[in-house]
Amino acid sequence: MRGGKTPSVDGGDAQSAVAREIQRSSHRHCGPNECAGARKDFRHHSLRGKIREMRTALHIAVPWLLLVGFIVIVYGLYGFSPEAPPCAIGACPRVLHETDARKTFAYHEGVQFSIVMTESNNPSRSLRCIPEGVIARMEDAAASDSTYTAVFQGVAHGTCALTGDNFSATILIQ
Repeated sequence: MRGGKTPSVDGGDAQSAVAREIQRSSHRHCGPNECAGARKDFRHHSLRGKIREMRTALHIAVPWLLLVGFIVIVYGLYGFSPEAPPCAIGACPRVLHETDARKTFAYHEGVQFSIVMTESNNPSRSLRCIPEGVIARMEDAAASDSTYTAVFQGVAHGTCALTGDNFSATILIQ
């Protein structure tokens, strides 16, 4: 035995047999069915992770969608809410403001009333009462640089919707 090599049982030396076994086990490639389970397991964990990410996104998105939907529904129903009852004839204010929107005002025929509006929110040209013929617009007066006062008079019994760009009130003439 020269060189410190020991013969193996199959005729090669023992060190080279061990080296070949280590090399074979470390560079071993999967056979047709040996690695299929590992690939399947990897895909399974990858899919599980994606499902977990989707579930987390849904846990965030669904409550926000429900909240937005609830707000939209409530805001939509707000338009169907009953208007405040009209003030008693003779007790209604003679000067109305933009904050009096969505209210009903009752006046006797021939009574004058006015409304103070902001030109930027409700331009003078857009203020009208439909149907026409219940009240008549008398005159406009500038209250300040950005506001005006429109004066109306009840001319016939009936009801009309006094509207501007961002204003709406019901006028009842009796």
